[in-house]
This record gives sequence, structure tokens and C-alpha cells, in this order.
Amino acid sequence: MRIRGLVPAVLLAVPLAAGPATPQSPEGFVLRRPGDIRFSGPPTDPARGAVYAAGIPQVAVLYGNPREAGLYVVQVRLPRNYRSEAHTHPEEVRTVIVLSGTLYFGFGDAWDEARLQAFPPGTFFNEPRTAPHFAGTRDEEVLMMVTGIGPTGVIPAGSSR
Repeated sequence: MRIRGLVPAVLLAVPLAAGPATPQSPEGFVLRRPGDIRFSGPPTDPARGAVYAAGIPQVAVLYGNPREAGLYVVQVRLPRNYRSEAHTHPEEVRTVIVLSGTLYFGFGDAWDEARLQAFPPGTFFNEPRTAPHFAGTRDEEVLMMVTGIGPTGVIPAGSSR
């Protein structure tokens, strides 16, 4: 039977296809293995009218540059008991996937514990540009993947920026 002969060939090919990136990788190919991801504190840029939220301890840029025009992908690690006051972001497109921990997220112009929803790992959501929102963590760290079209930043709710 043809399928029987095909299965061993596929099984042999899988380890080769899953191998490390090589110098033969196409130009523009980006690979970040978990051990290669480096986190740092967030930059601020008041001159652009957007400031990253104070207290976000770690950001890792995986693709692009969130401070420039164009696609970016970052991982954001929030500490336990973190609280982000209500804010918006300047970009039209911004999506989030919760990778680990539970994020507590709500919409509104001010922090409101009653509006928080629990977003467990695997949750996907977007942050509309015109919708002020707030977020926090409780007894565990949260790791999120944020993708957007930059430049990005954090604009406090009620700000004229």
C-alpha cells in the first residue's frame, strides 16, 4: 500500500525539518528560541507623546521595533501584583495573547476592580485604539505576546496626547 511506504519517509523527514536554523536560511528569517529571548526594562519616549507604562519590568523585542513604524512583536512579562492604570495605545492594530499566568483586564477610564475579567493562558484579544483599558496580575507573573503596527506607547486615560 502506498500509505505504508509514505509514513516512514515522513517520519524520517520530520527531525530534519525541525532542525536548527542554518546559514542557508532565507534572508529576513527571524528565529527566537526560548533561551535566546532577552528581557529588559521598557523605554520611555515623552518627545513622541507616548510613554510606556511605569512599572512594566520586562519587555523582549522579538521582531521589528515597537518605537518605529511597522510590524512589531514583543513579549511582556508582568510581575505578581502588578497594576496598570487606565490607558490607550496610539496604534490602530494591537493584539495580545496570554502565554502564561492569568491577566486581569477591564475597559474604562479608571481602575475598577469590578470590571476586571480573568484572561487565562491561551486567551487572545485586541486593544482598540479608542478604548481606555487597565490590567493587572494577582499572585502570579504573566507573560504576554503583543503584536502591533508601531510606533506604540502608552497614553494615560484622559490625557490630551
